[in-house]
Amino acid sequence: VGGFAVATMRLGSLALLATTWEVHSFVPRSSSSGRSGLEGSRWLGSSAMERAAAVLPSEPDRIEISMGEGVEPLRLETGRIGRQADAAVMARRGDTMVYTTLCIGSQEGGGDFVPLSVEYQERHSATGRTSTAGNRREGRPADKEILISRLIDRPLRPTIAEGWCNDIQIVACVVSFDGVHAPDTLAILGASAALQLSQVPTTCAVGASRVTKQGDELVLDATIEGAKDANLSMVVAGAAGSVLMVEGGADFLPEADVVAALGLAQDTAARAGAAIGAWADSLRAAGKRRPKAEKMVRAYPASLEEAMDRDFGEAILASTTALTDGDMTLHREVLTDLENSVLARLEEEYAAEPSTAGATSADAKRVLKKLCEKAMTRLVREDGRRCDGRAVDQVRPIDIDMTPLPAAHGSAIFTRGETQSLATCTLGSRAMALRNMDALDEERTEKKFYLQYSFPPASVGETGRIGAPGRREVGHGALAERALAPAMPDEAEFDYAVRVESLITESCGSSSMASVCGGSLALMDAGVPLARTIAGVAMGVLLEDPTDPIVLTDILGVEDALGSMDFKVAGDSQGISAFQLDVKTLGLGVETLAAAIERARTARLHVIGEMEKACAGSRSTLAPSVPRQKKVLVPPSTIGKLIGAGGRTINSVIEECGVSNIDVNDKGEVVVSSTDDSAIEAAIARVTEICAGGDGPLGAKRVAYDGPMPEVNETYSGAVTDVKSFGAFMSFDDFPGLEGLCHISELHVERVRSIDKFIQTGRNVTFKVIAINPDTKKLSLSRKAVLLDQRSGASTRTSPTKLNDVASDEQAVVAGTVATAEDAPTAAGASV
Repeated sequence: VGGFAVATMRLGSLALLATTWEVHSFVPRSSSSGRSGLEGSRWLGSSAMERAAAVLPSEPDRIEISMGEGVEPLRLETGRIGRQADAAVMARRGDTMVYTTLCIGSQEGGGDFVPLSVEYQERHSATGRTSTAGNRREGRPADKEILISRLIDRPLRPTIAEGWCNDIQIVACVVSFDGVHAPDTLAILGASAALQLSQVPTTCAVGASRVTKQGDELVLDATIEGAKDANLSMVVAGAAGSVLMVEGGADFLPEADVVAALGLAQDTAARAGAAIGAWADSLRAAGKRRPKAEKMVRAYPASLEEAMDRDFGEAILASTTALTDGDMTLHREVLTDLENSVLARLEEEYAAEPSTAGATSADAKRVLKKLCEKAMTRLVREDGRRCDGRAVDQVRPIDIDMTPLPAAHGSAIFTRGETQSLATCTLGSRAMALRNMDALDEERTEKKFYLQYSFPPASVGETGRIGAPGRREVGHGALAERALAPAMPDEAEFDYAVRVESLITESCGSSSMASVCGGSLALMDAGVPLARTIAGVAMGVLLEDPTDPIVLTDILGVEDALGSMDFKVAGDSQGISAFQLDVKTLGLGVETLAAAIERARTARLHVIGEMEKACAGSRSTLAPSVPRQKKVLVPPSTIGKLIGAGGRTINSVIEECGVSNIDVNDKGEVVVSSTDDSAIEAAIARVTEICAGGDGPLGAKRVAYDGPMPEVNETYSGAVTDVKSFGAFMSFDDFPGLEGLCHISELHVERVRSIDKFIQTGRNVTFKVIAINPDTKKLSLSRKAVLLDQRSGASTRTSPTKLNDVASDEQAVVAGTVATAEDAPTAAGASV
């Protein structure tokens, strides 16, 4: 980008002069041949040179937006990088930076859905690290990246103009992370700015904000460290007069606290969105951004809605009551027949009428959806009943079956209407914990409680793909996990790793909240001492008239599809533990959400009452198939000896004693797991025996040495007393009771591939003392120095032992346990 070059060639007597033009300064440089360059004007001309310079980045456009008093401001920049994208924005708070691009594709849809895809990526280089994958590249998205991708997508989707047809791809990359400012809200704000700067028409600009509650104080956009001890955390995206997305959790706080936090976050998000929209408008007015592509918005013929309402109004109204008998299959058939009739009329009649000519099947589907929504609203307003005959505040019938799976540690089937979850709970040792490497966190994270959600196509009577979980499954599982996590016992009370799986066997709305209820029951069936019973319910709203919204309790799938919101709220009888809001239209205010939260509390208490009839509390004993655990403390300094080189020692104890697993942490806590109590006791005894000798060799206590010391750079003979992954401990024949460490790098002239194969306990060795720590008196030994002395002809103490030891080295090279110079390339990838 910085310049362009003119190539040089020499053909016989014809020579073309090579000149490199520095477009920044418009001054040509001489070629390497020494000939002087031609004048720039003779090659390009001044106007051409100016055009060439114009392609270089100009001064970027920037804005700084206040996010509240005492809060790090939001800084947005565009115009310097990513200039071939329809919009590219660098969003920054502190030293956390998210680079977001938006591109518009050429593929056109029918306008009956928003063709938007969002990708969020966290780069290892953002923290000065490299991926641990073999190719050192970022791999498939982690669950965290998937969840934040959804966090960006959900508030932006309903703001895109209805009828937009072309593909939109938003990619947000964390390119710098300071460990202080969270990148998730920054990614939403950057994506919102990119959408406003792009050619995609929108109905409003989106802002985002995080609110936490620390003690009794609500805090705006707390730092990562400051939010760790919060008892409430929520992310809200919105615009003026419209809440667009809510995601968060709380430690069973009352509804009033959640509503107060929601109001503060919404006000901050709306201000940020307005500032982003005004910035984009000013750049467009200055001619720095292209106008919105209104021509890519497909509007259906105005009279199509009137014609379809005239011809199918009664049939549409009848279809909304097809669920009265609770038959989901019949409901699907009615809707399919209705759609087929509409499409047939479109081809036969509407296409020929001048007022509806040009209408497509996608247009007909858009109108049909609108008319169905109006019919559903009319049914509720006029008759006071819903699609399935319930009142607006009524929960569907509930059925619970405890312990349906006798071999599982804990299980339950929770059925609410035609939504059903088969939940199981599995208990295990720390080895069963969920491990995840965070690209922005140097430490490997570990979760001892996690919930995984599965939604097979058979749950809605369809065929489809079976395999890795989709984004929706990851999101629903994370929500249900967040709802249950605050009720889990601490590690001191219950030191098991816990996995809950929710298999959705039927679905007609709110399967994630069924997972919360089923998961709570499965945990109690497994004997996990939950502090409280957790339940969840999904709330909806009909917002045809924003001034008179209709709040619906425990929504059906059709009410989710045709309604304006899906608001999931979970908790216990005292307060809320998790919540999530998705909307489809604008106009949803905080007041409406507050009413929905209060309705959700009443519904949740009803569900908890039904659950407690089936399960009064957690079992007092664990299932026989659950491995029992026993903990013992050992000196942290002996952990390496207990594990052994490559895990050899600890694996031998597991195999010898017949236990399921032995977990060890840095504090010296050893947890033995098995279904056999006698095996546990045997393993505990063996662990105690191994660790009894402190830092000394296996099973033997090391006696403090108090005697004469050897001399540095002198050679001695002795024996190997212990082998570790990092080296071998060796004793002295001349100084009984004294030991030193020969690091693995000092065992041989060449690199040792496998220390276990190269040297064993009890072997006679010759070594040189290369250092003595003056404070600790620890000795550093080297066999490599002895070998080098021998090769150079230097005089050393000679003994049969030494000669035998060197001969063994010769055999080791032949056996291939060290890497010689000849095979160094192969050894470079071998294990040590």
